[in-house]
Amino acid sequence: MLLLISAFITLPAAALMSWWALRYAQSRNMLDIPGDRSLHSTPTPRGGGLAIAGCVLGGAVILTAIGEIPMALGLSLTGGGVIVAGLGWLDDRSGLPAGIRAVGYLVAAGVGVWFSGALTGFAIGSASVELGWAGVPLTILGIVWITNLYNFMDGADGIAAAQGIGAGLYAACLFAVGGLWGSAALCLIIAAACAGFLIFNWPPARLFMGDVGSCLLGYSFGVLVLHGEQSGAVPLPAWMLLLLVFIVDATLTLIRRLLRGEKWYSAHRTHAYQLLVQSGLGHRGVLLRFMFINFLILGPLALFTSGDSLSLVAIVVTLISIWFWCRAQRRHGMI
Repeated sequence: MLLLISAFITLPAAALMSWWALRYAQSRNMLDIPGDRSLHSTPTPRGGGLAIAGCVLGGAVILTAIGEIPMALGLSLTGGGVIVAGLGWLDDRSGLPAGIRAVGYLVAAGVGVWFSGALTGFAIGSASVELGWAGVPLTILGIVWITNLYNFMDGADGIAAAQGIGAGLYAACLFAVGGLWGSAALCLIIAAACAGFLIFNWPPARLFMGDVGSCLLGYSFGVLVLHGEQSGAVPLPAWMLLLLVFIVDATLTLIRRLLRGEKWYSAHRTHAYQLLVQSGLGHRGVLLRFMFINFLILGPLALFTSGDSLSLVAIVVTLISIWFWCRAQRRHGMI
């Protein structure tokens, strides 16, 4: 019942808030103006992710208040999430220096770890990796990285929202199987919020998510990765599968840009998904293929694989994804 209520309330609420965000952005001239490094050709309102942030943070507050999720998870998500969403909204409205945003994301991740605790170790198959004192900085940096990579990958119509739907739905199933119904409801709220926003972000997009939505989603998944591993309901290999496309494309693209001496934080059009859009597939073609991979391949693998085989599957599929990324980059002369 809790899951049904979460979905049926959140989806229309997110759609209505997205419509309001669209009208607000138009009235305040909050437009994403196309440039040489853009994939769109017409000025498009941005900041629609405010609807997602409102639903996710509001849902977390309610679930915490009624005792459906641990207080530590609720405080981690809302405490750091308000910082991330606030910085994102300011950046969407008038722009913020990259340094300020970086410090803010570090502080937010620190808040999350302060309340939930750091990752002290994790398992790869039957092997256990202990992090010891390094767990605290590694956990903070991990949350910061997921926050940023989600923002990096929000550059084509629909894919950031589709990632939120897919990861949210399958994570909800895994938490439910583990008996954590409140955590499952929280993931379902994320999925429903993204679905309501996707109505306006489906290609050709009428509204962009902006940093307020993309960074908040990244931070939320970062906190949920920590919670899933600590509870044992959704271990790291499962999260690796659910977020694989974003993790591989963002991480390898960053490494390639650093090796070439480029400014990693500057806008560009060299992610694999961006190259695919430019290759002729377009936004809709890339989105449909992205949804097929996430909903029908990676999600079921995370849901129906367990034990030692889960780590093996995650490693093999990651290697395959890296091969596809290298192929796409080589085809366009990036490597």
